[in-house]
Amino acid sequence: MVVAEIRVLNASKADFDAFDVGVSGAIEEMGGPPEGLVTHVVRPDGDGFVICDVWRTPEDLRRFNDGVLLPMLAAAGHVVSDERVSPVWSYARP
Repeated sequence: MVVAEIRVLNASKADFDAFDVGVSGAIEEMGGPPEGLVTHVVRPDGDGFVICDVWRTPEDLRRFNDGVLLPMLAAAGHVVSDERVSPVWSYARP
């Protein structure tokens, strides 16, 4: 498992909401959540937001981020300042 964090600059909650509609549509066209996605959360960060996802494999992550998420962020004019991928040592669900 890996966790990916993508920091997006200069984006309001309204900007994120509009972007999220597009991503939700792309996921719907794919037939459901991307293969390998374990959990997803977005949090505010300064003047932007951070997308945090846990994936089963780095390959699952790269397939979705490179093929869908990062191109959609660029097309929407969002600036990604940082993308971090780290191994997950522990993951628990209630």
